[in-house]
Amino acid sequence: MRCFGLNVLFVCKYNRFRSKAAEAFFNSIAEGLGHQARSAGIIKGSDISGAIISNMEKEGIMPLGPPRTLDIPLLRWQNMVVIVADDVPESIFCESRKQGKKVVVWSVSDCPEDDSEKAGVVLSDIRNKVKVLVASLSKSS
Repeated sequence: MRCFGLNVLFVCKYNRFRSKAAEAFFNSIAEGLGHQARSAGIIKGSDISGAIISNMEKEGIMPLGPPRTLDIPLLRWQNMVVIVADDVPESIFCESRKQGKKVVVWSVSDCPEDDSEKAGVVLSDIRNKVKVLVASLSKSS
């Protein structure tokens, strides 16, 4: 698989925290490398809480837009799906695999919207995973 111009779709349950953070970190870290990320949830989530936004701002990122759900255009657009959740079944993306697209699973637990400390830990974990992903894409392109 050619990695230049890779379209990465980050997915979590509600697209209100984990996948949004991964998308923002990826687009920030991979800027200028030709890759692009988007995010979605398997279920439409509520608006992102102020505590989550505050933690994301501390990390230097901002969520892009309101929560959104998976749809056919997003699934066609992506070359790689990264499940940023421990509550999303990998089997949802078996068709992507059949089409030769890569599916990666990061079992990241969600946290209560008002638990700022836990949100900080989750954000740090996601940032580190995104850095490793971007580094691996850079090596293989």
